[in-house]
Amino acid sequence: DEKSQPLSDAVVDKMAPGVAWVYNWGVAPTGDALLLAADGQMTFVPMCWNAGYDEAKLRNYLSTHPNVKVLLGFNEPNFSAQSNMTPQQAAEAWPRLEQLARDYGLELVAPALNFTAERVGGRTWSPYEWLDEFFRLYPTAQVDYLALHCYMNYSSSNTWFATEYIYKDLY
Repeated sequence: DEKSQPLSDAVVDKMAPGVAWVYNWGVAPTGDALLLAADGQMTFVPMCWNAGYDEAKLRNYLSTHPNVKVLLGFNEPNFSAQSNMTPQQAAEAWPRLEQLARDYGLELVAPALNFTAERVGGRTWSPYEWLDEFFRLYPTAQVDYLALHCYMNYSSSNTWFATEYIYKDLY
């Protein structure tokens, strides 16, 4: 996390052999991470953490960094301690991200979700329920990639988490 462990040259050098991109929950890098694109080792990928992101700052960053090809959507909107957005709020805000994607030729990553007991909009949302409602409300939403945060401590959990959502309606 760039807030508590800034991306210094030493950290970037250690990560570079296996890490292609980084993010910081913001629309532009800070500190030494500003130099990432310049040295070609890693790319910074901006995130619209919630609907209150700084669009002017994001547009400025994208205009000066044409190597950016992806935009991350909202961070854990089904967590009250994170972006705290109902599917309705996210569906209403998503067209702004789509416009940014069109303007800069970006691919969009869906809101990143995980399991939580926190309440948003008066209820607890599983990642699957939240995404289903988001896509029900905005069936034509542009989403090039799904993002799922998985904090479970066994390796097969990532595969289960992703395939549970993707394949649940196919069988």
